[in-house]
Amino acid sequence: MPVPNITNAGTTGAVTMKEQFPQYLYHPTLLGSRRVDDEDEKLEARREGWREGYRYQEYPKMLHHPIPERSRVVNNKEEEDELVAQGYAYSPAEFTNEKILEARIAESRATLLDLEKKREVLKKEPKSRS
Repeated sequence: MPVPNITNAGTTGAVTMKEQFPQYLYHPTLLGSRRVDDEDEKLEARREGWREGYRYQEYPKMLHHPIPERSRVVNNKEEEDELVAQGYAYSPAEFTNEKILEARIAESRATLLDLEKKREVLKKEPKSRS
């Protein structure tokens, strides 16, 4: 964003505008932002379609799970629909304490079942001689 440059105002009486860097530019079809550190970088980025001002993009988007470590970022409608069908939510505030507890219990049961299966496999393996 330009800011007044009054360093030369005393000699010329004019106030010029000087741009500050770094700046972040946005592209209408590419995700994220692009940092530019000087006027040359900014001109190059503008030739490639990057512009000032944030442009809303539907994706990527965060979907939340009752177990925070399982929250995920989705990049398209198909991924979003799949996770929402599995019980993911748009905000962690949508989960009650009961829902969080249920998810933790289910995760613990799944871990226990996996461990029991591994134990059964190990029991069937012949013992090696040491």
